Amino acid sequence: MLTEIELHLAYKIGNKSINTFPYPHLYIQNVFPNDYYSKILKNLPSVNSMTSMPDLYPEQPGFKNYKDRYVLEFARDEHIQKIESDKQEFWKGIGSTLLKGQFGNLLRAKFKHYLDMRFKLIGDVNFSLEMQLVNDKKNYALGPHSDHPRKVISALFYLPKDMSQQEIGTSIYIPKDPSFLEALSTCS
Repeated sequence: MLTEIELHLAYKIGNKSINTFPYPHLYIQNVFPNDYYSKILKNLPSVNSMTSMPDLYPEQPGFKNYKDRYVLEFARDEHIQKIESDKQEFWKGIGSTLLKGQFGNLLRAKFKHYLDMRFKLIGDVNFSLEMQLVNDKKNYALGPHSDHPRKVISALFYLPKDMSQQEIGTSIYIPKDPSFLEALSTCS
């Protein structure tokens, strides 16, 4: 049985057309119901209960420059336990809804055509879900990049308190290489 939030997400995602250029993606505003979004904002954990990227992944030297990016990984019980006690149940609920509910199936169904194209030569493909709450501080920036090859679908939910920082977020760039653009056009 779908929760009210899963039904709302299913409605928003299911009724949104996929933008195919420069890669398949969706852009959806107000993806959560207003009252639920207010609860999310009210229950945001303090940055003190989150872990900086270098501390979270000390074995990966590439993250040493990301000290202003703080992460809470939902798959790690010790991360949930670091959240203020009055907010833990709320975040456990979100983790359960998005990680254990139908959200992953919804995204896989939405992007089925592209997943079939990407994995057509592989017999049995298994997917896993990861979920992080990320808090980027003032000095954090990430330049243009492609995502990690092991990532299949990334879903980013921005959680602003208001629209004062509307220009901040994810930018979508068009490749400079014309042959790359031609390859993209054959994928739609």
